Amino acid sequence: MDVITLGSAYVNWYILRSAEGVVIIDAGFPGYRSQFEQALETHQINPKDLKAVLLTHAHNDHIGCAEAIRQRFQVPVYIHETDQTSATKINHFPPLWFIKNCWRLPVLKSMFHALFGGRTFATKPLKEVTLFADRDELPVPGKPLVIHTPGHTLGESCFYFREAGLLFSGDALVTKNVFTGIDCEPQLLHNSINQHPQLAKESLEKLKIIGEITLYPGHGKLWRGNLSEALFQEKIVKL
Repeated sequence: MDVITLGSAYVNWYILRSAEGVVIIDAGFPGYRSQFEQALETHQINPKDLKAVLLTHAHNDHIGCAEAIRQRFQVPVYIHETDQTSATKINHFPPLWFIKNCWRLPVLKSMFHALFGGRTFATKPLKEVTLFADRDELPVPGKPLVIHTPGHTLGESCFYFREAGLLFSGDALVTKNVFTGIDCEPQLLHNSINQHPQLAKESLEKLKIIGEITLYPGHGKLWRGNLSEALFQEKIVKL
């Protein structure tokens, strides 16, 4: 399977291409839409091969282009049932943790990017969604397993492509420290960023079934290693 990374220094989203078709994982900010159009052209992707958009959760920096893609290409958009309301009724106001931490330069830069580069206020609510639940095997190319990892949001979910050894973790695990802007080992987001910090920690238990993996996070660079080993040895930062 071929993974094409889109986004910016702040947010990742992905195109996953296989012989069975193309799946989009997360949808960045609405300001990233031109990236998607360019990727289709650059990588010679036939729009007819687009099969689905899979959303890890319903924050603006992960669903920004989803409705536009759904309408234009007539593909289903999948999201966990718990995040359905957030995806269909967009909240454009920045979260409290964001406002409180704007004194930190990396957070301030992220805010300006979200406003001007990401055009976060242009995020459109999804008019149609297809819901999934924990442990569902989605009927899309690669047949990813849903691993529901609530904490960042109540619907936060990872997509595990078992045969290919790929895990798309959204914001359940990231490899960039939002407060410092520094790339790092896989870690939880800070407690102030997660809706339910304790639940986010508990959700890591579900990922201990995974061994050697290529991790594609919502923020930061990809990571390769034994995720089960890293979790058991407490290499992952738990803030």
